[in-house]
Amino acid sequence: MKVIRLIGALGLCVAAQANVIVDIYRDQYSDPIPSGYQFPNGTFNELAGSFEVQTPSWTPAPLNFNVETHDWHPFGLTWYMADMHGTFQVETPGTSHFDFNRVGGLSFGEWTIDGEVIYRGDAFASQHHDGNVTLGVGQHTFDIKYRPGIRDQQYGPNPWDHGVIPYDYDGFALIDNDNTWAPAVSVPESGAWCWLAVPLVLLARRLMRKMAAY
Repeated sequence: MKVIRLIGALGLCVAAQANVIVDIYRDQYSDPIPSGYQFPNGTFNELAGSFEVQTPSWTPAPLNFNVETHDWHPFGLTWYMADMHGTFQVETPGTSHFDFNRVGGLSFGEWTIDGEVIYRGDAFASQHHDGNVTLGVGQHTFDIKYRPGIRDQQYGPNPWDHGVIPYDYDGFALIDNDNTWAPAVSVPESGAWCWLAVPLVLLARRLMRKMAAY
């Protein structure tokens, strides 16, 4: 019975979190190589791998992939498309203020909620965007795309011996500054109590065993 209760507590911890699935796609032509003025291939149709990250159940943020160190190379790639997607449950309707940061000159980023474009930054747009998002109560889907930047590199003695290669200066972050969509009543989230649940249960069991021994 105690084991079942422990598993139940852990299940609640997991339920309080929203899974963000991160799919990393590589270019079928591998990394771009210097080839004159040609823009590198952008055919990101080969899945390199996937992983999950945890965020609060009411928001897709915070997400931070090496935005401070500028060296996010998932699965060792420097040229890729990251597709981050999932669902979240808005408990309190309202407006929340977000920061959307993408690292790398001529990088690309896009964020949609329920299919509606919240932000789209092409190669020549600012790498930082902040703005408000207003949502009602209920479950919402989101999708975020990020592609690293590119740069020009000289590879020969002649002026025309140069081409476009990955910038190798990569990172992405999405920050929810307000957390407006959290539950109105202060309910402990997993960040507040889930990490304590297991040791507290084990401590209680240990004390009960000691009391039973006397």
